[in-house]
Amino acid sequence: MATASEDCTIRIWDVAKFSNIKDAEGMLNFEPYATLRGHLSPILSLSGGDSESNPALQNLIISGSSNGVIKLWKTPSIAEAD
Repeated sequence: MATASEDCTIRIWDVAKFSNIKDAEGMLNFEPYATLRGHLSPILSLSGGDSESNPALQNLIISGSSNGVIKLWKTPSIAEAD
């Protein structure tokens, strides 16, 4: 899963870890496995392609920022980020 932020970053999360995100003390302990940087203004939109019907779109996302810049990203897989 990818999330966009006003801090100009995109974070990539391993959703398989969502069910176990608290540490031994019950505190939230979850970090993205990748952070994408490149926008200079807050990111207001984020979209991904339908990779089920078109494998060429696998791991691609499109982001748009408040200054009108649109970027295409090839996101790293979990294996590539380790």
